[in-house]
Amino acid sequence: MELKNILPTPLETTEQPSEAEWAECEAKLTRLPPDYKSFLEDYGTGCIDGFIWIFNPSSQNPNLNLLVQVKRQLSALDELIQQKTESKIYPLYPEIAGLLPFGITDNGDVLFWKTMGTPGNSRSPEYQEFQISMTSFIASVLNGTKRVAAFPEDFPNSSPSFKPYRHSI
Repeated sequence: MELKNILPTPLETTEQPSEAEWAECEAKLTRLPPDYKSFLEDYGTGCIDGFIWIFNPSSQNPNLNLLVQVKRQLSALDELIQQKTESKIYPLYPEIAGLLPFGITDNGDVLFWKTMGTPGNSRSPEYQEFQISMTSFIASVLNGTKRVAAFPEDFPNSSPSFKPYRHSI
């Protein structure tokens, strides 16, 4: 995986989904991209370079749980569309080719897949479209070959890192 060359995997990981959790999640949503599943198996729940969080169906934190956030993020986006404060450029999941959220930034930008064809197309929050997989998107943002207009100019750091999330009781 190209991403591992740019973003070293952590020594300790948290909340890697089991096969049963993947099956349950995909039964409730749709087939998920293989690179997304591999990412969570390798990195678990955590923060990419202090800015990007990838939703995880195994996360105990509802703000990072894929199933919780799919409902929240799509509901919020649908409400903005209904109030006409946001344009409906793409349909929302579960519509055909609908947007399905997979991550969020510390600035509140939501990252989406467009659910059509082979799972894996990545989306950024201002409908800047990238026809690449999630991990290719992250790698290209971290190595500077892709720029997301909504991301801060000081992101990423020169030596990107991944910090595992620790759920506190």
